[in-house]
Parts: sequence; structure tokens; C-alpha cells
Amino acid sequence: MGFGKYLGNYTVTEAELWGIMNDLKLILDRPFERILIQIDSLKLN
Repeated sequence: MGFGKYLGNYTVTEAELWGIMNDLKLILDRPFERILIQIDSLKLN
């Protein structure tokens, strides 16, 4: 699933977390038995 939304000035990790939170809101509205969430960001310190 993809989406587009202006989030302001966030890091890539924060943007990925916003995406996960958005997906979880959609998932809670539907009767899924299982879900799999994958992200493709790598955080380097």
C-alpha cells in the first residue's frame, strides 16, 4: 500500500513510522486475520 502526505520536516525513520501508524489505522477498520508490515529504511548513527 502506498500513500502520499505532507509531513513537514521529519527524518526518513519518522516518515516510515507515520506510514506504519496510518496503515494500522486502516487495518483496525477491517477484519484481517494476519498482517505483515515491511519497511525499507535503514537508520545509520
